[in-house]
Amino acid sequence: MKNNISFRAEIIEKGNTDFIFLYACDGGVNDLIHTQPMTPECESELDRLMHQLPRDAYNAVCLAMVKRMDLLDAMIDAMTRIAKEHKRNRN
Repeated sequence: MKNNISFRAEIIEKGNTDFIFLYACDGGVNDLIHTQPMTPECESELDRLMHQLPRDAYNAVCLAMVKRMDLLDAMIDAMTRIAKEHKRNRN
C-alpha cells in the first residue's frame, strides 16, 4: 500500500517576527518537521531547506508565502483606504 504523505506550511506572526511551520501530514496526523523565523538572517537557511524538500513540501511552503503576501497586500490596501478617508475628513 502506498504511503500518502502530504505537506502543509503556515506562516504565523509571533511578536514582530514571522515564523514558518512545515508539517508532514499522514493519515490525519500532522507532524511538525521544520520551523524557523523568516528574517533576513535566516534567509539562506530557508533557501537551502527549500532546495532539499520534496516537490510537494516545496509547493506547500511557496503557497504559504503567497498567502502571507496576499494578506499583507490586503492589510496595506485597507490602511491606504483608511488613510485616504481620514485625509478627506480632515479637509
